[in-house]
Amino acid sequence: MVAAVPSFLGGRLGLPSDDWGDRLEFLANMDADGASRVLLVSKEPDGLPGEVRSGPGFFYRVVETPRVNFDELWLPNPAEGDAQLGDFLEVMATGAILRPGAELADFGIEWVVTSRGAEEAEHPLSVPLQTQVDLVRIPMEDETLQVFRNSTSASVVASDWYFDGTGYSGTEVERIRLASNSDPSWSPGFTEEGWAMTLSGVEGQIEYGIDWGTRSVVWLGWLIIAAGVVLRGVFRDQVMGRAE
Repeated sequence: MVAAVPSFLGGRLGLPSDDWGDRLEFLANMDADGASRVLLVSKEPDGLPGEVRSGPGFFYRVVETPRVNFDELWLPNPAEGDAQLGDFLEVMATGAILRPGAELADFGIEWVVTSRGAEEAEHPLSVPLQTQVDLVRIPMEDETLQVFRNSTSASVVASDWYFDGTGYSGTEVERIRLASNSDPSWSPGFTEEGWAMTLSGVEGQIEYGIDWGTRSVVWLGWLIIAAGVVLRGVFRDQVMGRAE
């Protein structure tokens, strides 16, 4: 679980938005400013965008609000925070937790969105989500989605901070907790705190640093991937055109 970092390729690089990008569009109208997270859950792995993690009888992944970006399709290697979230979801699936919101808030999760196809059976989190008491169900026109909003204040950083493109900005404070796997690339004043970290908030801004050599490698890798996707689409269109 990582906090939002600068998108080196500007979101989707102009590539067509995926189905989930459209389905989560409602978050943009609900004060989802990039400082909180969405837990996406499905019975099948192909029901979610990009790479996924597995739970007992379901698959899930966590993304930043308000939409899924191109650079969120791949997951980093699991770290301590990911393991703790996975363990919690296993217990939650048993129905033993009546108020999961407070624990999810610790991970910056404000939204829980579950998805299933018309012919798809419910997953093990379906019943616990209906019987819990601190995640508020939000009515949706899309009947394949179930959307819950955490009644406990949940944010990756302080509630009055927001993602500014290079990190997070907000009201000046002495220290601020970042609900992300501990990573010394964040500054200023990085200090490990359990699986997460705290940083100095006296300047009203925290940033994720990456050296230019690494950044160049990331740029090149993502450009190659993007070019492959575009060329594949062009080739497919040409084949379909010949078939017609």
